[in-house]
Amino acid sequence: MATAIALAVSEEEFDEFGAFIDHEDDADHGDFGDSTHDGGSGRLRVAAEPPSNVIQMRQSRVGSVEEIPAAKKPPRKKPTAGATAFQLKIQLKGSKPPIWRRVLVPGSMRLSELHEVIQSVFEWQGYHLHSFEVSPGSTTLEKIVPTVNGQDYPCCTGGRGAAPSEDSGGVWGWAEKVEAANDPAHEEHDEIRDWLGLAAGETLDPKAFDVAEADDELDHLR
Repeated sequence: MATAIALAVSEEEFDEFGAFIDHEDDADHGDFGDSTHDGGSGRLRVAAEPPSNVIQMRQSRVGSVEEIPAAKKPPRKKPTAGATAFQLKIQLKGSKPPIWRRVLVPGSMRLSELHEVIQSVFEWQGYHLHSFEVSPGSTTLEKIVPTVNGQDYPCCTGGRGAAPSEDSGGVWGWAEKVEAANDPAHEEHDEIRDWLGLAAGETLDPKAFDVAEADDELDHLR
């Protein structure tokens, strides 16, 4: 049996598809994005992507910034025979028709690593900050499966729909860009096609999905 988790991304709580941003006090963030000042120490903590790349910068004077390297990530552990794997269904909230990916990950996987899995199967580059939240009804118990010798983890086993491009405005902005790209009469047709990098005569199929290609995107995490 494996745990199947339907991870829904809320447009209200997240920037784009997976980036939680606190918009309540933008004045304190300046040019560094989501950052906080550490009391009177003069340190500015900068939240970057992925979490392991969070750095601290000490501002001694204007134009002078000292960078303190982030701690190294602990090495990934390959699942052993008899260990458990979790089956996760990751769906973009509000996508119609639904856009989702199904993955198998080791039961010992950290959330920071799961974030990388999500970014990879949707072919995103981690442009935005992120957080994980559990809401009532968002988790579905399905089954827990033993790991299989010879199977690489994590792996993608299914999905539906083309992944929206990052910075496309969420699922609604993506739908508008698909329409513009495929409609020669649309006023933003040429601009959107250039932004998406589409070749002459190439159409954008929002239903396109290749499970083998999605699985290949996880190679660097195995």
